[in-house]
Amino acid sequence: MELRVMELLRKQGLRISDLADKMGTDQSNLKKSLANNPKLSTLQDVAKALGVDIHELFTGDRPSRPAGIAVIGGKTYGIAEMGSVVQLPSYADYSILRKDVKAFVQKSVKEAQSNAFGAFVHSFEFFSLVYDDKTGVFILALYYGANQAKTFFFDKMEYAEWKNGMDAEPDWNLEELAKDIISTIEGYVSSQSEEPSAIDENE
Repeated sequence: MELRVMELLRKQGLRISDLADKMGTDQSNLKKSLANNPKLSTLQDVAKALGVDIHELFTGDRPSRPAGIAVIGGKTYGIAEMGSVVQLPSYADYSILRKDVKAFVQKSVKEAQSNAFGAFVHSFEFFSLVYDDKTGVFILALYYGANQAKTFFFDKMEYAEWKNGMDAEPDWNLEELAKDIISTIEGYVSSQSEEPSAIDENE
């Protein structure tokens, strides 16, 4: 674990020997202890001797300063504060997943901007669906089983219908596009899944 003890000592105009004296220990023992993942009690003693909170002993180049510490398996870890947490949806009900994928496809094409959608599905670990507005392609990546992954590409142009000629803006068959994406997701769902894999044509 990286500590900023030497930095704190310099700021206070102290040496490691001064810290060792304050703690009532030997300088070489203190150096050895700090270099080899110190115990919680040692960290508490160092913080007290320096007149700082224990979290100030940790390096300041982390995403945020530790909010606390944890000792796991004899090793000491800093607990970082997180500014924001990304929460991904998890689906066990395929009817909800179908509706959300359709909504994502329609929104991405309508807004004409790149977009991303990721979720956990109970039968395999994770899928991500990305729309690249520059190419007009939806990229579906499935991550499942023992570190297995598959990637599929759905070109928006393959779902274009020109009713007024090639020069006019096409009508996009987004229902069919969404169904193909959903079919691909469901095609890799475990056969032991209790959820139906057929797509309801009425949704």
